[in-house]
Amino acid sequence: MGGLIGMVYAAMPNSPIRRMLINDAGPKIEPEALKRLGSYDVGQPFAFADRADALKRLNEICATFGEYTTPEEAWEVYNGPMLVQKDGQWIMHYDPNISVPFASVNSIMAKAGEMAMWHACKQIHIPMIIGRGGNSDLLSAATVAEMSKVNP
Repeated sequence: MGGLIGMVYAAMPNSPIRRMLINDAGPKIEPEALKRLGSYDVGQPFAFADRADALKRLNEICATFGEYTTPEEAWEVYNGPMLVQKDGQWIMHYDPNISVPFASVNSIMAKAGEMAMWHACKQIHIPMIIGRGGNSDLLSAATVAEMSKVNP
């Protein structure tokens, strides 16, 4: 979500943003990714008695982000801060209501949002680095290529 907000802000006239790094986000969200996000119930309870079990599940959810040469250490650095202990349970450090907007999106709304994001993308004229997870289903290689044409 932050990447999309950043893109919109960078596209605004007189934006103070001078350089941008976008991580696994773009104007088009792939339908496969939306299905995957729904498959692990974003916003549903996530609670584990053991931190290692919570981290293992979170790492499974994020598997499409790519592979690491030192997976245990890298996943700990990446996902470890997302876990907090509350009432003896390890839970995600986010608002479970994050799923509410996803539930109301239909295909027409998704296409309109994509069109608006492509329009914003074309208004960005600053140096940009686009990072894409090695196995990302959220940001396709084709979308990155198109973004690179729009803003070389």
